[in-house]
Amino acid sequence: MSRTNLVWLLLLVGAVVFLLWSILSIPQPEPIAAASSTPTVAPTATFTPIPAGQPICEAIVPAAGGSLIVGMVGAPLYPNPLLADDNPVDRVLVDLLFDGLVRFDRHGLAQPALAETWSVSEDGLTVTFVLRAGARWHDGQPVTTRDVAFTYGLLAADGTHSDSALWQSAEINPIDDKTVAITLPQPYSPILQAVSRGILPSHVFAESLTLNDLRNNIFNNQPLGTGVFLAGNDWLQDGYVRLLPVPAAWANIGIDAVDFRFFASDAARAEAYAAGEIDSVIGVARETVPLVLALDGMRLFTSPQTRYAQLLFNMDGAITQNKSVRTSLALATDKSAVIQLALNGQGLPFSGAFTPDSWAAGSTPADRFDQAAAIAQLEEAGWLLQTEEASVRERNVDEETVETLSVRLLLIESAENRRIAETLLAQWAEVGIAGSLIAHEPASYYAALQEGDFDIALVIVDPLNDPDLYDFWSQEAIFNGQNFGGWNNRVASEALESARQIWEPEDRFPHYETFNRAFAADRPALSLFQYVQSFGIGDGVHSAENDRPVPIAFINRPRDFFDTFPKWRVETEVINVVCDD
Repeated sequence: MSRTNLVWLLLLVGAVVFLLWSILSIPQPEPIAAASSTPTVAPTATFTPIPAGQPICEAIVPAAGGSLIVGMVGAPLYPNPLLADDNPVDRVLVDLLFDGLVRFDRHGLAQPALAETWSVSEDGLTVTFVLRAGARWHDGQPVTTRDVAFTYGLLAADGTHSDSALWQSAEINPIDDKTVAITLPQPYSPILQAVSRGILPSHVFAESLTLNDLRNNIFNNQPLGTGVFLAGNDWLQDGYVRLLPVPAAWANIGIDAVDFRFFASDAARAEAYAAGEIDSVIGVARETVPLVLALDGMRLFTSPQTRYAQLLFNMDGAITQNKSVRTSLALATDKSAVIQLALNGQGLPFSGAFTPDSWAAGSTPADRFDQAAAIAQLEEAGWLLQTEEASVRERNVDEETVETLSVRLLLIESAENRRIAETLLAQWAEVGIAGSLIAHEPASYYAALQEGDFDIALVIVDPLNDPDLYDFWSQEAIFNGQNFGGWNNRVASEALESARQIWEPEDRFPHYETFNRAFAADRPALSLFQYVQSFGIGDGVHSAENDRPVPIAFINRPRDFFDTFPKWRVETEVINVVCDD
């Protein structure tokens, strides 16, 4: 090889080496972390060095990881916010998986959820919602107003859903991806109740979907929502529901998943707990509270529901149209004894038309239990009371001028309702009021209500979170609602009508106070008690602090049970510590 060729060859090799060095010297970008459904995991324990020479002992401390196993009686059917109303298991799962535009607190006040703000037009007809910045579905897609219009449009098109009539009368106008206006034919503040229903992700459904199609849609097997948990499996295939904590909703989570297992009975669930197969329970039937409390290491947490029991008086009935009878029945009713004898103590007595936590309850006076006053009032009104202590001759009254007081108590047939009714009849008998039970299956019960074929009806009320009671007590509701007792009070009716056309609670409250006074004066019904809901957690669930039981917040809705979830642990580990003296 010539010298010249050798020089050119060396120059070429040098150029290649320089080029490779230049490429390798360019700063490389940091790798981008992939999105993950795994929550931020809390550290298992803080390491503290043990001084030399100290005696070392082992200690068991809470550790991160594992699954919380929750037992429920029943099974899912449609864990879908549009289909869950009739199944308690579905309602629990929906509350954890989905959000509406708003939510309600324990006092019945609307709070932000998917909508961070809302405003009402000057004429009160249009309410405009602005969606929360950064709100996303569990698959990472953004929540938009198209989802809102899609969800409520399904209800309007169906025509048979409980909310269909409302949405058929409303105009839903997505202004942009984050702003939606809903216009109504007249001001109607309980629309906030309707928009607390969970929203569906429009991007996973065909545009032609109907509500009937949704019942058989595979979406229900592994629902996609926006809640604090996301669905981690196909429950229909696996036979259980696995929920994963959403990373953005929590910090320092110490449990990987929550698994819901389903049982045919409370007894079967109790056996599973005793065998160490479940850690906690949701939905404890009142008659099985003693069974659950007897489980080793089980702590039971109870809080009031909005659901309540009430005695409805037939205001057109031959006997109960008499106010002295209604008042005497109230005086003769020991609500606390009913709760103890019929509900295993699982209830809270209250008075008035609204449960005590409701902002609309106001200063409703408490009903009093006074048997002597009940007897005196009925005798003064001329009723013949069937008491051993007060026979006709002893009271020196004319048998032909008095009427024996006997009432018919209507109820839906169930063991619990029958215990409630029998306890009431026994109490009323103590003041000389005779009574008989009329027990029906649900269909014939409602027919009897509508026909007014009762003196008193035991009704179980599931009110809205919003305090609107227009469909229960207005004059219009006598003909087109649930005012089955026929209470015809113009002042009360107008107060309810005015309250539902005003948006701010402080402006609605005076109208509800007017209603409350009319309700107390006329006594068209006697409220008995709020039902309570019970949640149990076993001692296999530890507090991250390791020095106290797991803390539980006030439970207004199923999601509240998990408010302190970051502090829960189900795993443990052994560490070395300085021995105690």
